[in-house]
Amino acid sequence: MMVCARNVGKTYDLGKPVLSNVNFLIDKGEFVFLVGASGAGKSTLIKMFLRETLPTEGEFIINDKDIKEIEEKDIPMFRRTLGVVFQDFRLLDDRTVYENVEFAMIIVGTPKRIRRKRVPEILHQVGLADRANAYPDQLSGGEKQRVAIARAIINNPVMLVADEPTGNLDPETAWEIMHILDDINKRGTTVIVATHAKEIVDTMKKRVIAIEHGNIVRDEEKGVYGYDS
Repeated sequence: MMVCARNVGKTYDLGKPVLSNVNFLIDKGEFVFLVGASGAGKSTLIKMFLRETLPTEGEFIINDKDIKEIEEKDIPMFRRTLGVVFQDFRLLDDRTVYENVEFAMIIVGTPKRIRRKRVPEILHQVGLADRANAYPDQLSGGEKQRVAIARAIINNPVMLVADEPTGNLDPETAWEIMHILDDINKRGTTVIVATHAKEIVDTMKKRVIAIEHGNIVRDEEKGVYGYDS
């Protein structure tokens, strides 16, 4: 088991709960779409995957570890087991494509000889072998997202969490990104994608967990988005 949410609830500052009685299991190697309207609770759930917020109630377990039991000093090590892709790319503007991806290996202490071998391999995997020396301001939106994906998977994470990875992209480029994420999943990485992309969800027929008003209303294998985006 990769992820287990048991009766998870989240309330901020004594206000209305943003998550209530959330339960699901995600096994190693699954591809899961997390869908729901803005304000439904997706962002809070994504933050729990990253251990940026904690449940007010219940248990949220990743790799057999309740995130509430992870001490502050151990959070960086925990996050190294995850790959994260954001809608806004979050690249380092003063570094090349190669250096942006390599940086993720440098901060975990990977020897240079391994970096020299691994970075070109990953850039080839995401279709950027010929853009290694380009800077972010020389890239298209799709290329920037490919760099972000390469950086997220360079350290072989057990799980990749993508928060609206196609939100800033045109439809054709969005599909290219989703094909890359699907390929990463087929290589064994668990992939979780929060998205509003109805057509992509409906076409790919992956598992869909739908959230409305902080509650899971559907959890379907080969599911669909379920309502107009």
